[in-house]
Amino acid sequence: MTQQLTLTNQKIKIYEYFGVEVFFMASDFQALVVYGEFQDKLSKIMIHLENGVYSHISILQVEGYEPLEERELEKFSKLVGYNLSEIIRSWIDNFVYHKQISFEKILKPIL
Repeated sequence: MTQQLTLTNQKIKIYEYFGVEVFFMASDFQALVVYGEFQDKLSKIMIHLENGVYSHISILQVEGYEPLEERELEKFSKLVGYNLSEIIRSWIDNFVYHKQISFEKILKPIL
């Protein structure tokens, strides 16, 4: 329970997509990691760059949490892929420039 409370206090929310919250962790020092949470399940996606250009993503488990179920993981992955450049820009704005970033609740399906 302590871990869940700590996680909740450090979220930098960027999207909500059909119940899946997508956010950065303020205390996370891993480059370009975005988290997806649905109910009490949590997964993360690491965005890999090579020479400043997008290379690929890795879907990773978060220690101490059940991973997102397949349906929510698909929503999370689709959202990250569709909004990749905005997520990278938001990560840079937040962690490099210390700017406040905006939150968006997406109400239409990503095709």
